[in-house]
Amino acid sequence: MAKSIVFIDSEVGVDDKKIHDLGAVRSSDGATFHSASVGDFCAFISGAEFLCGHNI
Repeated sequence: MAKSIVFIDSEVGVDDKKIHDLGAVRSSDGATFHSASVGDFCAFISGAEFLCGHNI
């Protein structure tokens, strides 16, 4: 069985230090996510066996 991987990216402001966008793609179903909501992001990545990130 294939491993469940979520590929993630973040955009954080240099000056304001705020999260402007969190993006992700799930390998299991190809679903995508784009939002600045940390809670929604956590729900989206829940259950993944691995996270593969950029700008972390």
